[in-house]
Amino acid sequence: MSKVGGLNTDELMQDFTKTLVAGKSIKGAMESVGAGKGNLWQVNINSLRVLEGFNVRVRNAGLHKHIASLATSMQSDDGYIQHHVMAGYVAQEGDEQVIYLTDGHCRLEAIHIANLHGAQITTVPVVVSTKGTSMEDLTIGLVRSNSGKRLDPFEMAVVAKRLAKWNWSQKDIAARMDVSLTTIQNYLSLME
Repeated sequence: MSKVGGLNTDELMQDFTKTLVAGKSIKGAMESVGAGKGNLWQVNINSLRVLEGFNVRVRNAGLHKHIASLATSMQSDDGYIQHHVMAGYVAQEGDEQVIYLTDGHCRLEAIHIANLHGAQITTVPVVVSTKGTSMEDLTIGLVRSNSGKRLDPFEMAVVAKRLAKWNWSQKDIAARMDVSLTTIQNYLSLME
């Protein structure tokens, strides 16, 4: 028996049955825990500028497939998932202040594609860099913000099992988890 995130694998394979009841007021809850407002803003997508040459992603078939997958997800009921915050840098250009995107290039491109296909995403959450952030800091951010660890196959199987327990079809699970139907079947077999 191995440990994963403080739980052993047997505990992870048990049914997850916790039910959450939505709070009455997000604003009230944030005030009650003393949360600050910070630098998170809802920004119109047309106000975000792309700094040409800054993003180091290679424009190849894999990147285009990734962007298309994001766009397809955004065209679904999910829309733009608000906790996937973009990052920006407020710059002064002449008399105008502009927001340059520093993280979220693929998501922004996917939004424009999704909107061409009927999505109506107009604003996204953006956290802006603090004053004093250098171009070097922003460049390091390209690596740090793009290196998220994906769930391993066992962890993905736990998610698939939970969705199946909530009566999701294998096809729907595969679509929402962005994997093949065969992969979902394998995950569910693993959990048996």
